[in-house]
Amino acid sequence: MASVMVIVSKAAFKNDVVTAEGKQGELGDVCPIPHYRSRHKSIDTLQEGGALFLVTVRPPEQLWLCAVLESPRALSDGWYGEPNVVPITDISALRDKIKFTSGKGMSQKAGALAMSLQTPRALTDEDVALIRGAYGGSAAVAAAADDPLPDGEEAELLRAVVEAPSDYAPRIVYADWLSDRGDPRGEMIALACKLRSGDIYFSEREAARARVGQLLRAHESRWAGEMGLPDGTVSRRHWSAGFVESIEATSASSFLRVANAAMARTPILRMSLLDITAGQLEQLVSAPWAARLQGLKLLGDSGEKIAEILAGAPSLAKLERLNLCSMELSPDAAEALASSSHLRNLRRLALTANAIGDEGVAALARSEVLARCEVLYLAANEITDDGVRELAASPYLKSLRELGLGNNEDISAKGLDAMLQSTAMPQLRRVELDATAIPWKRQKDAHARWASVRF
Repeated sequence: MASVMVIVSKAAFKNDVVTAEGKQGELGDVCPIPHYRSRHKSIDTLQEGGALFLVTVRPPEQLWLCAVLESPRALSDGWYGEPNVVPITDISALRDKIKFTSGKGMSQKAGALAMSLQTPRALTDEDVALIRGAYGGSAAVAAAADDPLPDGEEAELLRAVVEAPSDYAPRIVYADWLSDRGDPRGEMIALACKLRSGDIYFSEREAARARVGQLLRAHESRWAGEMGLPDGTVSRRHWSAGFVESIEATSASSFLRVANAAMARTPILRMSLLDITAGQLEQLVSAPWAARLQGLKLLGDSGEKIAEILAGAPSLAKLERLNLCSMELSPDAAEALASSSHLRNLRRLALTANAIGDEGVAALARSEVLARCEVLYLAANEITDDGVRELAASPYLKSLRELGLGNNEDISAKGLDAMLQSTAMPQLRRVELDATAIPWKRQKDAHARWASVRF
């Protein structure tokens, strides 16, 4: 998975690098660019994932990062993704540090910078970390990180919201407080709570949704900044009942810089963090706010170490969803998760595209970690019929409704028979068995047993 740097021409900069209000972008502005119009073959490595970093050269010879398109998709005229959320950042200081996968770096000759970037260039992981660090360390992010929750009436109201995320009453009280002071966010919170709780007439729902959307489009950037989540800290913010309850960050370090401030202002319950290290995860699970997390999706290095940290974290006792796909987890990592006395509340566990094998499956199948699990994804994990037999004999899968075993090429009809004969999963309704060795003649048996089967 290789990210790519591309240059934005002067004409494209003038036309595309503009703010949501239509103003020409300057340093610190967020320009919601959703595309890069080029199908140069050098960008095709993004078909396997990665980010597209859009840069331009500004007089006299400054290198500006204009936008980042995360996991863009290729269409006929270029690459498209979610609108950019990264502020324009001067990354001139990285000119002699970025090396590209070619190892050649950028031209250091005066006047030659733009020409040296005419061809899209594949970035190393170290290059990506440098660039993300540059915009993650912006003034807005630094200010948010250092901004404690002030004492006073508003602080008490926010504390009540954060400490009782499932209770709408504190949110309504805060909404009234804001409305009394002429802040339109009060109206947004009140309407969003009514929509979420269902406490609104059916005939009024469409208008309420439209109004919430209108207010968010007009004020989201400012409101998120007030919550400690300024543009550039996360790639996506998901609002619910008037507050950000879920975030996605393509750079774990950018979010963790502001996490303490943000978590004091909004009840974030679920987070997706990419490029996370073992050290950063230790920082996360040690934070006082970690105890309220319900969902966690991680992607980074040191998969086995990360599994050990998660397993040993008492702060994650409320965690209901855990996604560790494509983390190079070994059987030992699976055993670490299975041995946890804290991860006993999991409803959904995704371990797709690892290498836990039959040994790892056996450890999980014999663990109380799966006692409440309703969804279990184990696709592409080098599992054979022996691993399926372990699942079929597990005493802990009474709640399981969905099981993913696709892309395990050594699962055959014997594994299918073990599942068909098992009484260990009475709630199972959906099974994924695509790209296995189960012959097509046996597919009818699976369809007769389960409501939904994918081959």
